[in-house]
Amino acid sequence: MKRNGTKKPIYKRWWAIAIAVIMAISVIGGLSGAWGDDSSSSATSSKSSSAASSKVVQKKASSMTKKSESKKQEALASSKSVADSESKSLASARSTNENNNYNNFLTAVSGIPQQTQNAITAATYDENTQTMELVLNDDALSLNDAELKNVVKAAWDAGKNIYEKYSPMPSDKVTLKQVTVKDSSGNELAKSSLFGGFKYEAK
Repeated sequence: MKRNGTKKPIYKRWWAIAIAVIMAISVIGGLSGAWGDDSSSSATSSKSSSAASSKVVQKKASSMTKKSESKKQEALASSKSVADSESKSLASARSTNENNNYNNFLTAVSGIPQQTQNAITAATYDENTQTMELVLNDDALSLNDAELKNVVKAAWDAGKNIYEKYSPMPSDKVTLKQVTVKDSSGNELAKSSLFGGFKYEAK
């Protein structure tokens, strides 16, 4: 038997409503996924941009560090060069001064006879033996032993003082500072001791 009555509209039927709900859920899920993708894409893009910026900053920092180190190295090299130049200049000046002193020393030694009014008749310096030799006037030999010793000591002191006056001198030319006092016959009256003091030799 056929049911009487009018049919329900399609939008009031349960299966139509169920289909509509399912379709609505699908549409909402799709939109949500799209928004999620956009958000993820945006986040990825932001991270990429941040990483790129960080790399640029790191490169700049590295470049600045290298430049700073390079400047430091240049400054150190320049400072070392100046120091070397100054050291060479000082060494040259010292060498010149010592040679001048040595020449003045030789002049002073040769002038001893005149300075002592011929109490010392000859004065020489031997660079090979580095010894100053003073020849005492034979008139002093007539003095008694004590007086002769005083005169010989005065002559030796005069020679020693000349060494001191013109120091420093080149070490390859003057090191021993040896002084000997002799008579005209070559007899040794006094000399410098092992420790540089006065040693009387006359008998």
